[in-house]
Amino acid sequence: MEELAAKHGYPSSELGGYIQPIEHNRACQVEFNLFYDPADNTEAEKVRTLSNEAVKALLKAGAQFTRPYGDWAKIVYAQAKDYVATLKRVKKLFDPNNIMNPGNLCF
Repeated sequence: MEELAAKHGYPSSELGGYIQPIEHNRACQVEFNLFYDPADNTEAEKVRTLSNEAVKALLKAGAQFTRPYGDWAKIVYAQAKDYVATLKRVKKLFDPNNIMNPGNLCF
């Protein structure tokens, strides 16, 4: 993440991070925070581009995203065709008329 941040001109000193070991240190949850001024369009676009590139790189490295949303959802679900098919089947079981949150999942 630090390498990607540097590539996009984001200072590594501003990069926030959180690591939580789970399953007796067999796995962990990792989060990164990219702080920026949302009123600054240039800065916001830089962080959005960095964030999307990071998601792609992390997926390629084997990361799993359990709650993707926004731009990330499109990137993650494009890589998870079987998961999307399962979500559609479950959604159809519980919501056959597609009235609950239509369009808010990955389809």
